[in-house]
Amino acid sequence: MHSEINDNNEGITKKKLELLLIDDDYITHRILESFLHRFGEENSIIVNLKSIFDPVQGLFELSKMAQSFDVVALDVQMPMMTGDEIYEFLMQEGAPLLDNILFVTGCGEDLKARFPKQKLRVLDKPVEYEQFVKTLVSITG
Repeated sequence: MHSEINDNNEGITKKKLELLLIDDDYITHRILESFLHRFGEENSIIVNLKSIFDPVQGLFELSKMAQSFDVVALDVQMPMMTGDEIYEFLMQEGAPLLDNILFVTGCGEDLKARFPKQKLRVLDKPVEYEQFVKTLVSITG
């Protein structure tokens, strides 16, 4: 997890998880937001989700704030710029964040074929909570 904070009301230190979601689909945002908050409640983790619908804006956010996020969830098929194009840009930049990318897509096999040497984490649509948790834990430890 990214950091720990002290909850002064209870005197308990809780882990904190920062997630950036770049996806043009409102329904996917709502589902992952719900899953993320459920995960936080079940594991006593404070979760913060930053949602971005525009992939170009998402790339800009990553270029200036990448170290602020524990996990970056990317849709693959978006207008103007795809999630795999964002990933490829991050690869070229040598971003340390690559291991923390979570692709949310209905075309995971195509993605794996495009990046055969990379260890990709893919969450297949339709997204199920158990799959979300398993994949999230594999990224955050």
